[in-house]
Parts: sequence; C-alpha cells; structure tokens
Amino acid sequence: MAQAARAYEEYSHEWVSTPSRTNVQVQRGMRSERAVAAQESLSPSVWSLFKCGVVLSVVLAAFALVHVSLDTATVSLSLEAQAISTQITDARHEANLLEVQASSLSNPARIKSAAAELGMSVPSNPTVIYLSKDIVVTDASGNLSLAGSARVVADAALAG
Repeated sequence: MAQAARAYEEYSHEWVSTPSRTNVQVQRGMRSERAVAAQESLSPSVWSLFKCGVVLSVVLAAFALVHVSLDTATVSLSLEAQAISTQITDARHEANLLEVQASSLSNPARIKSAAAELGMSVPSNPTVIYLSKDIVVTDASGNLSLAGSARVVADAALAG
C-alpha cells in the first residue's frame, strides 16, 4: 500500500490545489466559562467515582427488576395453587354428595318402592340361566351377532 502511495505521489501534487485561507475568524463557543471551569476542576478520581456510582445504580436497578418479577411470579403461582386447592375441595365435596346419593338410590327398600310405583312385581317363577364361558358369536365379516349369541344361549338352556 505504501508503494502505491509513493508511485502516485508526484501526480497528487499537480492536481490538488488548496486555496489559501486568508479570511478565517474565530468565534467563542456557547459554553459558559463556569461550566468549563467546573469540568476542569473535577479530578479524574471524582469522574471515575461518578461512573462507578452510575454503574452501581444500573446494576441495583437490574437486581430490583429481577426481584420484582420473581415476586410477581411467586404471587401468581400462589394464587393458582389456591384456586386449584379450592377446585379439589369442591370436587371432593361433590364426590361425597354423589356417594351418598348412590347409596340411597341403591337401597333395596327404595328400589322395591320405585318398582311398585312403576307397576313392577317380584316374579313368581324365577328362571336361572347358566352361561358357558363364551357365548358371543360373530358373523362372517367379524361383527358381533346378537341373534347368534341368543341362539347359543337358547340351545344351552334346552340342553341344560
């Protein structure tokens, strides 16, 4: 790169012409003298202490945000757990009520009175059917056949 700069050095002087600056004026800046003096009066150790303070406050703010977000998550999980606990309690109460209702509905005296209201009576001549291990019959396509199964039960009753 330096060789290329040396190679074109002689051409650059011919083409570049710089106008002379004869009319240059210096204007004072808008900064007050007090601000300049205050900045110059602060030592580098004070500036580094200020920078450390800013960094420390940013780190503390980050930790505070993390702490608040974790507290929020804890509270929301606690509320969810409480809601689930309430649902479990309600489900247990409902299960107890259903168990009481099932026991009252399966009471033999209640079944007899409900049957009497419907006009049902105890059979005078009960018939007992003894079934073999498997009486289920399937048709040619593999579907269950109720008629075939009833036929097997009737044949078993006649034979037995």
